[in-house]
Amino acid sequence: MLSEWFTRKTRPILHMYVMAQALQFEQITDELWTVPVEVAGSSGVQLVAVTDKTMVIPYSSHDYVIADPRRKSSAMIVRDVDSYVRMIRCWDDSRCPASQSAVRGIIRDLAAILLTNKLPAPQIQDVPKWKAVFKVSIGASSRTF
Repeated sequence: MLSEWFTRKTRPILHMYVMAQALQFEQITDELWTVPVEVAGSSGVQLVAVTDKTMVIPYSSHDYVIADPRRKSSAMIVRDVDSYVRMIRCWDDSRCPASQSAVRGIIRDLAAILLTNKLPAPQIQDVPKWKAVFKVSIGASSRTF
């Protein structure tokens, strides 16, 4: 695993989808990686090793689900729109498993994700959610993000 991290020219990019009782990780880079990811939520912290192109991991949380809450992974994690909406709600919530600094970094990563065209095309029902995410991100960028 160490040699793949030091010999490849790119870094892994994971797309995380939060489902009712599980998380789905999809590697969207051309090469497969072994990517350790910490996932935190109301049900605790779980370490996951993403080794396949697509993996579904059982996971349940009553409120927030944040992959890499301490920003230790060098993988870029692309989240679904609902996760970004929850992330913004998490900002001022004492139950949030990530610090404000980590949430700020995750929201800032969204700019890199946009610039590299890694977001999937939005579903029509998700367009208002994306607008809300960008409105908050842009409005807050001059103040706190």
